[in-house]
Amino acid sequence: LHRVDRRQRQMCIRDRFIGENKSYLLQSKGNPSVIKRFDNQTAFIYTSKEEYFGKKKDVENATPKKTYIIEYIYYIDNSDIVYKYQVWKKRQK
Repeated sequence: LHRVDRRQRQMCIRDRFIGENKSYLLQSKGNPSVIKRFDNQTAFIYTSKEEYFGKKKDVENATPKKTYIIEYIYYIDNSDIVYKYQVWKKRQK
């Protein structure tokens, strides 16, 4: 776990898609939220939202204490192979 700033963290972890081809990633996870193209690579970004309510029992009508946006980023090279995986956790205001 690397500290980036107070509201954003990067977690370096291994993923089962490393070394797999792009079509397997798409078949397993579906279409990404965002696709970014760089020099010789493509990044598929999948996002999710986590809300924390603390110890409240009734969370249906409660406002979350903290909200995080999680980005799962898969880097794909020119051979359509996933070679890197990152997770970014950003606190939403």
